[in-house]
Amino acid sequence: MNDEGLADVEAASLFFIQTSPRNTLRRPARRRELLRVLILVARGRPEAALEPLRASVTLAESLETPREVWMGKASLGRALALLGQDRAAEATFTEAAKTIERIVAALTTPALRRSFVEAAPVRDVYHALGRPVPAATDNPQVA
Repeated sequence: MNDEGLADVEAASLFFIQTSPRNTLRRPARRRELLRVLILVARGRPEAALEPLRASVTLAESLETPREVWMGKASLGRALALLGQDRAAEATFTEAAKTIERIVAALTTPALRRSFVEAAPVRDVYHALGRPVPAATDNPQVA
């Protein structure tokens, strides 16, 4: 496996760990799903990982957990981009960015807002879209 394949495995594993509600990775079914997606990505089959990624995003949306929503959509956007589905990837990254902007607007502490927008995963979403990250001002504007 090349370095790009390892990066995909790492991204998929981080996504599933980060989007799992507390302690769900202790559940055997969730662990099996994580391993299945990691194996699919490692074997160069990101298309087979799309449905589990979409299911995780749907779960995050139903639980109304903005952090997991934007992170899930960012991972899904990366998978779609790997598959050459550029329009779908762009739309998914745009949805992730909108969620990020809502989070930025809700953060009342300037230091937390700045820390959030400077985080590499947030910057990656905006880099994929070719847009600047939201400003960490006292009065953030939501797009």
